[in-house]
Amino acid sequence: MEIVTHTSRALVVEDDRSWQQILAEILADAGLAVATAASLEAALPLITDRPHRLALVDLSLGGSDHHNQDGLRVLQVLSQHDPGCATLLITGFAISYGSPIWFDVLNQLLNINLRGSGSKPTSSANASTENSP
Repeated sequence: MEIVTHTSRALVVEDDRSWQQILAEILADAGLAVATAASLEAALPLITDRPHRLALVDLSLGGSDHHNQDGLRVLQVLSQHDPGCATLLITGFAISYGSPIWFDVLNQLLNINLRGSGSKPTSSANASTENSP
């Protein structure tokens, strides 16, 4: 008998290769299989190929063109082809990627998403008491 495991998938759409790699590593460390794309065009086949549990999408995918908003088009395609995918639109303009607040938001999203929709994230301090009878 063959045992099949299903790994949740994540999608990172980010045109900055350094941030693409950092985000992919964070999601992989959380146990997700990660696909990456640097543009709307590269993301389209990934979106239609398989469902994703989570997508992190940069607002501006135009390199130095800061008026580019292809990330919104990625979200639109995700909502049409992968409506069960939780999405997070990110941008370097609204908040610094390196700020502790940004990483805390990402961590909370991962905790909620990996435990199922609507679940309350647990801290390690109270995790052992929650499973007690």
